[in-house]
Amino acid sequence: MKVPTRLGILAAVAASAFAYARVVRPWQLTWGATPDEATRALPGDDLVAGTYRTTHAVTIARPPGEVWPWLVQMGYERGGWYSYDRLERAVGIGDFAEGGSARRIVPHLQSLSLGDTVALSENGGFTVVGLDPARSLVLRIRRTR
Repeated sequence: MKVPTRLGILAAVAASAFAYARVVRPWQLTWGATPDEATRALPGDDLVAGTYRTTHAVTIARPPGEVWPWLVQMGYERGGWYSYDRLERAVGIGDFAEGGSARRIVPHLQSLSLGDTVALSENGGFTVVGLDPARSLVLRIRRTR
């Protein structure tokens, strides 16, 4: 068995970093989005302008009016994130109104207004900066340093 040299280890690290930067990271920033969705202007872009941009997408075979009630109830201590409840609980964002991600439309969670907070945890979350039930829900989170 050959012992890796310092140069060999550095070459492997450099190759891994290059592969991540050129293949993995671009895929992460546009996960689920078509090339058109990832590059075109979308509702709310003007509200959350900045240097960092990511567009994730999922296709839902339902009209906006059927999807909106599920989006508007998202959040910590609300309808959840519709993801992996156990993982969400493990990272501290899994306290939901019904014990897990909602499996139904919850009437008392159907209200959301500009300026409201969609909590990620008890420490805060996203601010609603755009709201159009037929097209978009735009959320902004401020980075803390």
